[in-house]
Amino acid sequence: MCLGDSVSELGGLVEEQKELAGRWKRESELLASQFQETTTRLQQQRQRECDALQEEVDTLEKKLADSQAQCIRHGAVHREMQQLLRETDQRAIVSQKQVLALLARQKNLLEERKSLCYQLDQHVLEHKCHESLSS
Repeated sequence: MCLGDSVSELGGLVEEQKELAGRWKRESELLASQFQETTTRLQQQRQRECDALQEEVDTLEKKLADSQAQCIRHGAVHREMQQLLRETDQRAIVSQKQVLALLARQKNLLEERKSLCYQLDQHVLEHKCHESLSS
């Protein structure tokens, strides 16, 4: 083999290496570009998902605050209703005692009336007897 052939062969190898390096460079640039596009797309998708999740969190926090406020209002209404119930129970007890006292008084008055009617009947009979004896 001669030196010229070796130089020529080496030149061919250098050319092949240059072509290979150029091809790798183009492929690397293509891959880098695709990687950048994919990264950008995924970042945008992640941002949209984060925005959607934040919106959902905000909605849930508002619902929670509304529910808590409603619970507080219901608790206040419940306590008020319990107080009204206690007051109503007390009035019912007082009314029951008054009704029992009135019934007892009515019973006494009826007994007194019965007694007075009996006494009146006795006086009327005595008076008739005296009149018939006097006549």
